[in-house]
Amino acid sequence: GGDIPSRTDYAMTRAQFDEFFPEEFWREVVDRMNKEMPETLLLAEAFWLMEGYFVRTLGMHRVYNSAFMHMMMKEENEKYRDLITNTLEFEPEILKRYVNFMSNPDEETAIHQFGTDNKYFGVSALMVTLPGLPMFGHGQIEGFTEKYGMEYQRAYYNEEPKQWLIERHEREIFPLMRKRYLFSQVTNFWLYDFVSEWGNINENVFAYTNSEYGEKVLVFYNNRYEIAKGRIYHSTPKLVSKEHEEKKLQTKTLAETFGIKNDKRFFYVFREHVSGLEYIKNGSEFFNNGFQIELGGFEYKVFFNFFEVFDETGDYTNLEKYLNGRGVKEINKTLKEMKLEPVHNSFNEIFNTGVIEKIIDEKVFEEDEIEYPDTKPIKQNFEVLLKTVKEHFKIEVEDENTPDDFAKKITKVFEINEFLLKEFPSLKNIKNGHLKSHFLLNADINYKENFTFFLIYKTIANLNKTFYSPVNLNEHNFLEKLLIDKPVTKILQRHGKGEESLFAKLTLVNILLKYENLLNELIESAKFIKDKKQKEEPLKNRKKITELLENNFVQAYIGVNLYENILYFSKENFEELIDWLFTFAVVNFRRTSESSEVNKKFFEEVILLLEEADYIKEQSVNSGYQLNVLKDKLNAGSSNIIEVKSAGEVIEKNESTIDNSTVNE
Repeated sequence: GGDIPSRTDYAMTRAQFDEFFPEEFWREVVDRMNKEMPETLLLAEAFWLMEGYFVRTLGMHRVYNSAFMHMMMKEENEKYRDLITNTLEFEPEILKRYVNFMSNPDEETAIHQFGTDNKYFGVSALMVTLPGLPMFGHGQIEGFTEKYGMEYQRAYYNEEPKQWLIERHEREIFPLMRKRYLFSQVTNFWLYDFVSEWGNINENVFAYTNSEYGEKVLVFYNNRYEIAKGRIYHSTPKLVSKEHEEKKLQTKTLAETFGIKNDKRFFYVFREHVSGLEYIKNGSEFFNNGFQIELGGFEYKVFFNFFEVFDETGDYTNLEKYLNGRGVKEINKTLKEMKLEPVHNSFNEIFNTGVIEKIIDEKVFEEDEIEYPDTKPIKQNFEVLLKTVKEHFKIEVEDENTPDDFAKKITKVFEINEFLLKEFPSLKNIKNGHLKSHFLLNADINYKENFTFFLIYKTIANLNKTFYSPVNLNEHNFLEKLLIDKPVTKILQRHGKGEESLFAKLTLVNILLKYENLLNELIESAKFIKDKKQKEEPLKNRKKITELLENNFVQAYIGVNLYENILYFSKENFEELIDWLFTFAVVNFRRTSESSEVNKKFFEEVILLLEEADYIKEQSVNSGYQLNVLKDKLNAGSSNIIEVKSAGEVIEKNESTIDNSTVNE
């Protein structure tokens, strides 16, 4: 007591003190509480690194661990690792008594001490994954910066919660807290030395494992700005007690902790928490070399979901070489993609040839002349794709003419554009002046992007036509087996498409596979009604549009959303979908010759399609872009489906749709 005069005046020896206080006051309190009020939790506030004394000697159930906050904030990493290792060597159970925190009413807020970036989230992750009890301060998750305490009657700062900070907690920290059962105990907790590439222990990195109910977890955190690169292999010593044996210090390798087999035929798959990526590691590599990793400044990694696979066929060996340490979204899917690489390469080859670049070059449309492309290379590449798919899945090709049909569809687009260039400007009736804007393979409307998608879709649709047949009944989901989204994604990414656009295009493929001929069916129905004089069929066929609107892919594509208990959809997305249906309906019409009679017939069919597409769009406007209202309007208007009275006249019941002079023209 040299620093405090009054204490020096009344100082006593330890023997005198023990005579006055033969029994420790707080020990007596704890014992009585445990006996008389056993459901009570005793939580102590300790300082000067006396946390261990409070729980070990005094018997407190929990103790505030201020060392965690101070040492993590000051980056005194070696000191805190010593605290953990010393506790593990003396009495590991003490670790789970600690209440770790990043702020309290006596200190500055967590935001002031740790910021709001990687260091804050790294220390937060450490706090919730270490044994013990994590404690968040008032306003910490919301990012409040005002210090609080008992002396404050109210807040003086006018602060709003930082939504982006809350959302990052929801993504990264809260999922870890839901797994507290996996982190809170010390029986299976092991701390590891992080050995750098130069062979020394990097004290800035905290690396540890834990497990519960057969579930394993591996945690890393680098509490320093500098990059840390190295590996873990051996744990630090820990006092372990076994039944009928004395407690003794023990170390374990990572392989022993996780039950890793020293066998090249065994592989271990695991997932990283923040990125969501899965990794694969060979058993022998794991067993002999431990776990290698590189951590950025204040970066943390948490690895979950460890499971073992036996490589019976050599596929996992090839997969590990293929990934070379990279993480992927799904290991099993990547394994399938790797095996499908020859198929995907042949798919991509269709879009890597010079002829495709020539086809989507706008120069093919100059004034009133069209340069028809040579589709022979495309046809050959498509034949290679069919052959590769056939050999890979060992299935029969149903339609040997598919490559020819594929090439003809490409030529058909050029025929339609030639028709639009030569015939359409001569039309006198301006009512249909918007026709060209609705044919999305028109040279004037984003031609390169749309034609690329057209080729992608036709490639997929022809594969579907070829292999989905009675001959291959077991291949009804072969497109899923092909994992066709991977090559399609790569092709679209080369054209600068972002994730949202990629999703939209892949969704559109699924829609067209089912509804590509929807408008054609409606028009054919109109002609059938005229011939047979049946009046019930129109209602049934127009209902196909409402069936379209109930499709999950369609609802995703047109952006169906709920607002005030009403389902709305996007005007732009819906009209784009109808334009694509119109475009494919036009392409699917057959033209057998170049005679004027055929051209007139073709124009007649196109106008029918346009009128039907316009009718659907008009009803979407009238519905206020409410999904259920649109369904009702389409059903109610089914009896007004277009009827064909003659080759030179197109009418709609109760209302004339186009000028007869236009048809004759």
